Amino acid sequence: RGHLLGQRGLLRFGTRPMRPDEPSFVVADNRRLRSATGWNPRFSLEEGLRNTIEWWKCNRPPGAAPNQYVSEITWADIQSGEQARTMKLIIDTDQNDLFVESERRSLPLYSDEAFNLLSRLWLKVGWNQKYIYTFTWLGRPIIQLPDDMLRIQEVLYRVKPSVLIETGVAHGGSLVFYASVFAAMGHGRVVGVDIDIRPANQAAIEQHELCKYITLIQGDSVSAETAKAVAAQLRPTDSVFVVLDSNHTSEHVVRELEVFGQLVTPNSYIVVADGIMKDVHGAPRGKREWRENNPAAAVQQFVACHPEFRLDRPKWSFNESTLSKSVTHWRHAYLRRS
Repeated sequence: RGHLLGQRGLLRFGTRPMRPDEPSFVVADNRRLRSATGWNPRFSLEEGLRNTIEWWKCNRPPGAAPNQYVSEITWADIQSGEQARTMKLIIDTDQNDLFVESERRSLPLYSDEAFNLLSRLWLKVGWNQKYIYTFTWLGRPIIQLPDDMLRIQEVLYRVKPSVLIETGVAHGGSLVFYASVFAAMGHGRVVGVDIDIRPANQAAIEQHELCKYITLIQGDSVSAETAKAVAAQLRPTDSVFVVLDSNHTSEHVVRELEVFGQLVTPNSYIVVADGIMKDVHGAPRGKREWRENNPAAAVQQFVACHPEFRLDRPKWSFNESTLSKSVTHWRHAYLRRS
């Protein structure tokens, strides 16, 4: 399976002398395990290896060599990206149980694990039904999951950047949201970049009560001209925070990461929105190619080549529950610059 790492000759049998009585190969027969317990593998060997490799690329320490191992890797971490794809769940509100039919196991309905499983399913259904298209922020449509906006304001209050750059303007709701956070903190400004800012949206943003905090730049987010225009808005003393939420193909997001990653100041973040695309590729509104072609894949590719950035999901500022996993559209989103 060396081709998964781009190295078909990764394994060379016979390179080291065989030990006496050592078998040339071992084949596992799991028929008894299947018949006795009803167990069935949910992943093929290639899928499991691919998920493991992707997790490693995404989570290895800064500066780690490609063959350096990480401690404390759990199978739950490795499979989390595929976990909800083939699940069959039965909710019993009389017995307060959640039965995971595909795994033949039951767990308490009112438990953290049940919450996590149901949340992932709720996210997929909600995304397909356009739940996020039902909100405004201070008068402007904001096409974001409320959980993600509350989480990012926690990070902004902690980091306190002087400039936030966002690619992807749409109706301007996110720009107004960030402007309102800066207005409350008493400092900061927002730069919005989009290849096509519609006249009605531009007029609404420029007439908004918080317009003094917002600068709009129309242009391709990965062009040299646009990058120059954005850089012209920055002062040498600025601390810079970036949110990427425009074209979500992995190729485009990688190019944006290369362009805007240079502007992020130490101990600040570049946040890549909508990693959920990988999870919703099989939904009615999804596209099959999203399974591989998505923002999360771009993040993995970028961090593998940029040790100065690492995936760093910010800790919750407040938590009196036993929960620890965010309900989010922004999987593998937060890259912190050292």
